[in-house]
Amino acid sequence: MFYNMKSILGLVLFLALVVPARAAEVGTVNADVVRVIDGDTVEVRAAIWLGQSLVTRVRLAGIDAPDRDCPDRRARTAARARELLGATTTVSAIHWGKYAGRVMGRLTTRDGRDLSEVLVAEGLAKPYGGRGPRPGHC
Repeated sequence: MFYNMKSILGLVLFLALVVPARAAEVGTVNADVVRVIDGDTVEVRAAIWLGQSLVTRVRLAGIDAPDRDCPDRRARTAARARELLGATTTVSAIHWGKYAGRVMGRLTTRDGRDLSEVLVAEGLAKPYGGRGPRPGHC
């Protein structure tokens, strides 16, 4: 087949302008919970296409949970997240995080609630928009 230069440039321009804008946030995918790393990071096996899955870490959007500096609270928050999630979940509002190796997103609890909102409501995490200093936990 013959492709003229104008067609190729048009395709390249389309891919450069449209695809990244749409790839910035993905819809909802079903996922198996592989493990809860801490209160705001969960490793999942996401069903991304027919018969295709991807293991990735999801940083819970909108919250900050205790980290290494608060080992007791960190363990309590992770245990509660594990309990709320069960074996499967959905991941929504997926977008790139600021750290390599994980995405940002929202996970659904086994009873259909937003995990981030539940952890904040129970006092196990604090709201955090991703910019500026993180709230203290200890």
